[in-house]
Amino acid sequence: MQESNTEPKELPIWDELITEQLPAVKLFDTNEHTLNFLVDKPTETISHKFKGKKVMLFSVKENNEPKTLIVTSIRLALKLKVLSPLKGRTLAIQRIGKSTDTDYNVRDINKVVTEAVE
Repeated sequence: MQESNTEPKELPIWDELITEQLPAVKLFDTNEHTLNFLVDKPTETISHKFKGKKVMLFSVKENNEPKTLIVTSIRLALKLKVLSPLKGRTLAIQRIGKSTDTDYNVRDINKVVTEAVE
């Protein structure tokens, strides 16, 4: 009989422990969500709500309200990883597409692209 291992691989950093249930950022709509990241790396865990899938939890603020960004999409995780370190960054995230064609537009609010004026 195989032993069930429910222990996490490693504890998160003390400052990253989430001790209260914060509302989740709702990326299910097509609105652009502006998030200020409070951590560089997510807390990684297994979610019963997402049928035992691995999820990444980022502490963020949306409209100055503490929230949790729950990432289950490899596409979104890769776009966030490219922009790391994340702490202190303000990113605009917008979900596009549906089902297996779902993707995310992610842009750094602090790096505004400007064009030369002639």
